[in-house]
Amino acid sequence: MTVRLGLAALWLAGCACGDRAFTVHRGDAEVAAGCAEVAATAAARSVGLSGRPALPEGRALWLEFPLSTEACIVNGAVGFAIDVTYVSADGVVRAVERGFPAGDAAPRCHDDVRHVIEWTAASAPEIRAGDRVRW
Repeated sequence: MTVRLGLAALWLAGCACGDRAFTVHRGDAEVAAGCAEVAATAAARSVGLSGRPALPEGRALWLEFPLSTEACIVNGAVGFAIDVTYVSADGVVRAVERGFPAGDAAPRCHDDVRHVIEWTAASAPEIRAGDRVRW
């Protein structure tokens, strides 16, 4: 795990990260790092990962909502399974949905969410509810 985090940190430092670099912490320990494209508009959030190839390890799509709300994610038009991390305005991970199947249009909803991070399934780090995201 330490080697993986070290490699992720080197990768983040050595290339353009897209819109947002972030880390995830459990207590004082960093448990994950990632690079994300930010979808901040309603149009960008509604498109999400539809029509895209699977994201490489360490890359994600960060959905930014204007207010904390109930956030519902569907995976109906996406051709690969995803893992979804739901984050409150203060950076606390509220919930994690793993292995959300490709083509699944059933909504997965969680309350008090301001940010959603979508990863290609099985490439997402072992994030869990209660962890803290820093960006």
